[in-house]
Amino acid sequence: MFVSYPEVAMSVTEAVEVEPARWPTGALAEALVDRARAMASAECEWLGLLAEFDRREGWRADGQLSGAAWLVWRCGLTATTAREKLRVAHELSRRPAIRAAFAAGKLSYSKVRAITRIEDADAETDATLLALAARGSAADLERVARHWRLLQEQERGVEDYLARFERRALRASRTFDGMMVVEVVLPIEEGEELLAHL
Repeated sequence: MFVSYPEVAMSVTEAVEVEPARWPTGALAEALVDRARAMASAECEWLGLLAEFDRREGWRADGQLSGAAWLVWRCGLTATTAREKLRVAHELSRRPAIRAAFAAGKLSYSKVRAITRIEDADAETDATLLALAARGSAADLERVARHWRLLQEQERGVEDYLARFERRALRASRTFDGMMVVEVVLPIEEGEELLAHL
């Protein structure tokens, strides 16, 4: 644990009035953890507002076609980030235990994003995921979510695999600076095998 540093004339929850270079290292660590919790709590609140705004389709008033397009335009997010924020926002509205831990600053956005990849989770599953989040890293949670997706794929059976197999594709394009971009679309099992070989 870090010790308190009374010589710093401010608490870590106040605005930074002293140059960080003059802070003791322990006080910097406390401030970073405190600010990370505050950012997580603020992000949870923001996502709650976003879910309600999207539910009301408030983006239509600005002439946008979707919540993601509105976020790109008004909040400066990339399209990928905007879609991911909306996905997480809507999942949080259905998962009160995850939302409460996030609002309390006990979970980072990275952990919440990973947890919400596991869709249709019940209260017992969320309790297990919260226990894992308390002990593990965001990368651990991402591995659990990937494993869950693989199990879901297995349950879909051969028909689903064949449907995905038909969607295979290979695309290549040249860039203006003399490079080439190659995109390969494969069923996840074959993609994992390809990555292992590479």
